[in-house]
Amino acid sequence: GNIFNDIIDLDKIDREQLDIATDSINVSDFINDVVNFAGLIAEQKELEFSVERNGTLDVYALLDPTRLRQVVWNLINNAVKFTQHGEVKLTCSREERNDGPWLELKISDTGQGIPEDQLSRIFDMYYKAPDLSGKNAIGSGIGLAVTKALVSAMKGTISVTSTEGEGSCFTVHIPLSLCVAPTEQSYAGRGLYILLVEDVPLNAEIAT
Repeated sequence: GNIFNDIIDLDKIDREQLDIATDSINVSDFINDVVNFAGLIAEQKELEFSVERNGTLDVYALLDPTRLRQVVWNLINNAVKFTQHGEVKLTCSREERNDGPWLELKISDTGQGIPEDQLSRIFDMYYKAPDLSGKNAIGSGIGLAVTKALVSAMKGTISVTSTEGEGSCFTVHIPLSLCVAPTEQSYAGRGLYILLVEDVPLNAEIAT
């Protein structure tokens, strides 16, 4: 799903139609959702995953949760992909600047790192990082380029530091437009019968 989102957004970037739809979301709850996902994919490679929170994050802000989630998922997926042993860490911090509060998200790993001469190209479209042998390219080459475009569309910034053989750290800064919690809406409706037609048993079980 994340790969399809990248491909769709790639087309929107080409047509300069990348849209950001903000909503009132709880920043702390959003981080918890990301942590649950990250822990699962790190566990699949027997990597440790840790999270650090700094500052007041239990606030509501106008953010695009789908786009921001896509950004963080891309970065965490990459961290896991290029880390063979050790740890992936997510650090979430709230910064107070002259122009208001900002959200800082750092995704660091103990992976293979990025050669210094390639750091300037890491966000280029279709750039593919070599594997440990230095021969085969890994990935589609669009994930980080789309990630940078999404961050820019959210009026944020993204940067990377890396030491070859020791790991990498991607840092995202997003402005926080604080707001009130959304009003709870209730709907009293009648019971419904739902017919689900699905030929994959697992999909049917998930839907149920």
